[in-house]
Amino acid sequence: MGDAECLNKAALESLQKMAGAKFAIRMIDLFFSTVPPKLAEFQPALSAGDYHQVQDVAHFIKSSCRNIGAAAMQDASARLEQAAREGKADAIPGLLQEMEQAYAAVKVLLEEERRILSS
Repeated sequence: MGDAECLNKAALESLQKMAGAKFAIRMIDLFFSTVPPKLAEFQPALSAGDYHQVQDVAHFIKSSCRNIGAAAMQDASARLEQAAREGKADAIPGLLQEMEQAYAAVKVLLEEERRILSS
């Protein structure tokens, strides 16, 4: 997965143009403070067989990813949301793994963008 597939820099540039670098930094920080706890909600929901909760969490993450430009993670979240909506239990673990890998990749890229914006 290439950097451009992981992070749509146009989304960050749009945030910066809209309200400045400090705003873009705050949005990155918000992403980092909200998404990891949401990712942690998947396992308890799956253990309980609560696909509605899985769907809700995936939707929240999908929206957060769209705002910040985390393209690959947004795509995985959308597919996870759909699988949960349709009750496709066998597809969910693979999609969760894909989303976690996409988060790890985009985290590195967003940390670098944050560093650049801060300088």
